[in-house]
Amino acid sequence: MAGLKTVPGNAVYCGTKHFVRAMLESFRAESITEGTNIRTTTIYPGAIKTELLNTIAPSETKSMVEEFYRNVGLEPDAIANAVLYAVSQPDNVDISDLTVRPSRES
Repeated sequence: MAGLKTVPGNAVYCGTKHFVRAMLESFRAESITEGTNIRTTTIYPGAIKTELLNTIAPSETKSMVEEFYRNVGLEPDAIANAVLYAVSQPDNVDISDLTVRPSRES
């Protein structure tokens, strides 16, 4: 039964990501039609050291993930720098997607 819970959970996660990307692409296309030049960027973060793990109940899996984040996770500044990169581009440049993850994350 645990495997079944994981599969629908992953499907919802992937579906949500796809919906957000499609919605932003729709906004971008409408912007072109209207001449308003709205730029959109989707950032896909990998292992970033945040307080998010504090919300997960203690378990062996959580301990393994915490160790991974301690050893490999990026500081939140990596995401801030990605946002700065995207918004600092000239008005005629749209950075649509950025994946920011540690080089040692698979």
